[in-house]
Amino acid sequence: MLLFYLSMIDNEDDRNWLSKVYSDYKPWMLKIAYSYTKSEEDSKDAVHEIFLRISRNIDSVPRISVTLKVYLEAAIRNICCTITTRRNKHPIFSIEEQFYTPSDEDLEENTINKILSEQVLDYIEQMPVIYSSVLTMYLVCKNKVSDISNILDIPYKTVESRLYRGKQLLNERFKDLNL
Repeated sequence: MLLFYLSMIDNEDDRNWLSKVYSDYKPWMLKIAYSYTKSEEDSKDAVHEIFLRISRNIDSVPRISVTLKVYLEAAIRNICCTITTRRNKHPIFSIEEQFYTPSDEDLEENTINKILSEQVLDYIEQMPVIYSSVLTMYLVCKNKVSDISNILDIPYKTVESRLYRGKQLLNERFKDLNL
């Protein structure tokens, strides 16, 4: 897989750096991801997604090892939350709910909401990492701003600014839908 990530990078120094990060951090990342997902397959998917994002946005990834480790841990947490949320889209229903037959309007509304949620999540994943990580932690994982600040080791106001700007990007993208 490493060759695939390296093929996305033009700069030789960046390739060497990514190779080192891959060899030094991948086992640790898999352990952390497994602690969130409790699934080996989902853990591998999460780590793969992180390395894809790093390859695409290599210039915005911190190079200092302490900051990099915090960055990777936050990225793992975000992606694992997204994976877990998508995996658990169909919650277990109570017996009463199993016998409830929704009207056509309810069914249509639920389907529309599901499609919109998927589109929003997909768009968040395509945003720059500084916005997608904060939005995912806030909207999907339901973290508080103070918790996000601690996890990412950035000031509280920075988290608020990134949330605000990320929400603006979402509003611009989905303004026609009146969300």
